[in-house]
Amino acid sequence: MFDITNYKSYTTAKDWINFVAEKRFDKNYSVLLCGNKSDLDTKRAISVDEILDYSKSINATYYETSLVTLNNVSEMKNYILNQFSLERKMKQEKNKTTSCNIF
Repeated sequence: MFDITNYKSYTTAKDWINFVAEKRFDKNYSVLLCGNKSDLDTKRAISVDEILDYSKSINATYYETSLVTLNNVSEMKNYILNQFSLERKMKQEKNKTTSCNIF
């Protein structure tokens, strides 16, 4: 999550994403990038195009939210819950073992 009115906040979020990507052994993970304070769009320090270009380059999902107006907060929450549900189902499928009965 970063503050759309603070460019340093954006670069710090990018640095954190890069750090995590370098340290992960399992490269199969989802990235959700969230720009907060969408209610302050007139004070925006990062263009939407720049953010979307970066999001696409790392295959991330991007949401802009506002905790003041609650813009996209429910949508982002639902996305996160759906991702957890999908990942849990995938792990369950991967861990399924077949059993054999001998008579």
